[in-house]
Amino acid sequence: YSGRQCETAVCDPSCLHGAVCSAPDTCACQPGWEGPICQTPICTLECQNGGVCTEPERCSCPTSFGGPQCQYDLYQDDGTTQVQTTPAPDHSGRFCGAFGHQHYFT
Repeated sequence: YSGRQCETAVCDPSCLHGAVCSAPDTCACQPGWEGPICQTPICTLECQNGGVCTEPERCSCPTSFGGPQCQYDLYQDDGTTQVQTTPAPDHSGRFCGAFGHQHYFT
């Protein structure tokens, strides 16, 4: 604890992603995060095809897959693309793509 009257809990290492140190070395995580210091994002739908959960509910996909959970194979058997992508309007470095009638970020 710290503070004049030892009223403030201290977490070492510090809590991440907006979490609050609720007791010594105990972080109360924001929704979408878990782990001892709230370092691990939660994807309620599992990332597929080698995708990795990098932010809450966001999968980072290998280059040959796309979709919210990396569930779409972006290339046909002959190596040509099945999906047209354009840079996302939020300038995040992600791409917006369409597969069938679904649109998604990669």
